[in-house]
Amino acid sequence: RKLKSNAGNLGVQPEWQVMMFSDLPAIKSIMTLSSGGMTRKTMNLRFLDGNIYHDIQFASSPALFDKYQDVVSKVVATYEIVKRPSEGEGSATTKQHQAAKYLRLAQIALEIGDKKNAIAFVDEGLKNDPENKDLLRLKESLKK
Repeated sequence: RKLKSNAGNLGVQPEWQVMMFSDLPAIKSIMTLSSGGMTRKTMNLRFLDGNIYHDIQFASSPALFDKYQDVVSKVVATYEIVKRPSEGEGSATTKQHQAAKYLRLAQIALEIGDKKNAIAFVDEGLKNDPENKDLLRLKESLKK
């Protein structure tokens, strides 16, 4: 109800989709907003995990939004809820998640033809997890 009220206050009628995300109920909305001569198309994905509210957003000009919507959807699909390690737990899990994040960024960079940033993301990921097999394999393939 609050999301609908907020959209109504903006004077827009978003496309709403109720879905599951990370095994949790979520609401995805897409809307186009115009103000001050500028138009932005936005995607918002909102869900609760216990008492933690997650809000993933993407906004750009409508042309870029439509062009890269599939890429953005792939990036959003990689979002992971990471719990902070409890007292006494090592940071290995955090390092693995960081390495996985950079692997996803490298893959997305390659998908849009940005090899230079893909290499930079792989290198950054390997700083977090130097033995990560997926990053090492991608680094080798980028050398070709």
